[in-house]
Amino acid sequence: MPVINGFQATRYLKRQEDTQHIPIILISGQEQTSSKIWGEKLGASDFMLKPLDKTKLLTTIKHLVNITTK
Repeated sequence: MPVINGFQATRYLKRQEDTQHIPIILISGQEQTSSKIWGEKLGASDFMLKPLDKTKLLTTIKHLVNITTK
């Protein structure tokens, strides 16, 4: 991301009243436990590694949509 990174974007979106309810999936090419923990701490709903498993991504999205619509 050219201007801000995913962690900064997550922090910003989760602090805004009109976007804080939107689930966020962080996607990274770096497998670092600290990145996953930091993302969760900032409010990300999930953390996935590249290359993405398309089936897992779609399953996660469906799950998060079901949670937010109930």
